[in-house]
Amino acid sequence: MRRFGFGSALLLSVVFFPASLAMAGDADPQESTGNFYGNLHGSVGFEDAISGTTAFVPYLNVGGKIAYDQDPGSFGSQFDAEYNYSDASWFNTLATGAVANFGALDTAAHLTYIVDQDRKVGLYTGYSSLGLNAKNPNAPNISLGSQQNLQELDTTAGYMGLGVEAMFALSDQTSMQVRAAILQQVYTSLTTDTGTGPTTSSGYNPFSGPLGFSVAASASHYFTPNISARADANYAQFNLSSTNSNLSLYNAALTGQYNFDSMPLSLGTTAGYGGVAANGSWINDWSLSARATLSFGGPPQGVKGRLFRSGLFSVLN
Repeated sequence: MRRFGFGSALLLSVVFFPASLAMAGDADPQESTGNFYGNLHGSVGFEDAISGTTAFVPYLNVGGKIAYDQDPGSFGSQFDAEYNYSDASWFNTLATGAVANFGALDTAAHLTYIVDQDRKVGLYTGYSSLGLNAKNPNAPNISLGSQQNLQELDTTAGYMGLGVEAMFALSDQTSMQVRAAILQQVYTSLTTDTGTGPTTSSGYNPFSGPLGFSVAASASHYFTPNISARADANYAQFNLSSTNSNLSLYNAALTGQYNFDSMPLSLGTTAGYGGVAANGSWINDWSLSARATLSFGGPPQGVKGRLFRSGLFSVLN
């Protein structure tokens, strides 16, 4: 893998950051005995490059879900929001004195339907905002395409999407989720400063750009009412201007979750591997992960009360 410049690393990281958190999400979706249910959750961990550019980037995830459903044959709903923050100042490609951070807000609203005790389907839409701020006042060498020697770079990309999802209880102990969505960039903002003052450009462009997509699948298994494991796979391709680069990383995290229902507290650990490739106009992002969870109180059977995955990109919790 070739090494790449500071600007390239930063732009790749801001789009890869949410994907890497797929490996550090909340505990396995829980079930409820009531109509309203949900959770608050958080993760703390790090990601590191496997080869090429050295990186040791700590990150934080916080979020929550609230949902409502009834008996089989009825409609329900789910609303969720995630915020993710990463301090990327530890990238070895940053010049001395440079600082950078990444933030991602991911939201979604779901219309759900319980087909029967073992099957639940949904239609979801959402908005995701990916942001990067980098400053290098002491030794400006940030580059972005034809713009060189940037002292400050602040960029945001907003995406909307529409997707379908399904959940299957394969047995009393095992369940699966699958989902797919179309994505489109609807907002962009870029502020740069080469020492002569900031220059800003921004605009809304809904339903005018090329469409991207995301697909995801996960499987959960309960070994005991208190111990479970989960595996996740995600892939997304979406439009974003960047320099041509590739990056492969692994990560690990500790997770905690407070549920509003029958499983009040869950603790877990996650580990995963992923990559991102940029070709100048498109980002290709994928991740694989596994997690183990200890829950204080076991779930009932079936799909009633189970939570769908969060967010638009399906790479979070």
